[in-house]
Amino acid sequence: MADRRMINRIIMSQAKFIKMPLSAQGLYAQLMANTDDDGIVQAFSVMRMVGASDDDYKLLVAKGFVRPLNDDLVSYMCDWSKSNTLRRDRKEDSEYQSLLHEILPDEPIRKAKPRADTGKKKGGNKNMSNGRPLDGPWTAEEKMKRIEENRMECNRDEDEEEHNQSSSSSKIINNFIATHQISFNKYQLQQINEFKQQLNDERLVVRAMKEAMSKNNDPKVELPFSYLVKILSRYVQEHVTYESLQAKITNTFRKSSNEQMPEWSKKSQEELCKKADPEVIHKVRERIANRGK
Repeated sequence: MADRRMINRIIMSQAKFIKMPLSAQGLYAQLMANTDDDGIVQAFSVMRMVGASDDDYKLLVAKGFVRPLNDDLVSYMCDWSKSNTLRRDRKEDSEYQSLLHEILPDEPIRKAKPRADTGKKKGGNKNMSNGRPLDGPWTAEEKMKRIEENRMECNRDEDEEEHNQSSSSSKIINNFIATHQISFNKYQLQQINEFKQQLNDERLVVRAMKEAMSKNNDPKVELPFSYLVKILSRYVQEHVTYESLQAKITNTFRKSSNEQMPEWSKKSQEELCKKADPEVIHKVRERIANRGK
């Protein structure tokens, strides 16, 4: 099992995370640090280890950061896949995988597979199973072979991960990227998918791309990615919805249009249809008659 755990910076910068007390934030970090390779943790043991209260745990559950799987507080970290990605040949399947699948059947689970740098020992017992490191001395040819196998394994995992990230993007985002011929690397696609999941509306991602492109002053860059991240982060922090954004754009357009219209056009229908004063009409008629003389 991997010993290193990561916490997504975007998650920790959200308003709902920052508004929690420091004790709840600290418990979140401790739970994330003690998860297994499937994002499952025995929360009760961690809480007793760090002296956290039940209220801190309940707050994390209410905020959607943690999902309890049973009465013993075996829990799933909801943001695990956004913060950590493990190679399948370095991963150990959790003993609670069946429980996770039962409670959260739609949650994707990466299955472990044998390590690429292990195998049977040459000249040893034929009944010995795979998975034991080769302890004997390696020749130069064997070393080069192992290096090449590891490199190919890494490339396969990276290609598979990139394909999964690309397929997880919505049709709207993919069509926009293809139409404007925008190039994103693997890390950038991963960030875009994270924002899409947090916003829960791919239209907001496309809207942010359009805004970033419209304010781009560098002709060599089709879309400034750092500016795109700032826009999407603002959407997340302000809980922007596509409907509210469209309403804001419509109101801005109406206000701009009204400022350019003449004063008489802003009057109501009743004011426009109101008859003039009879005395004023009489004076106008007299002036017209005098001009004809």
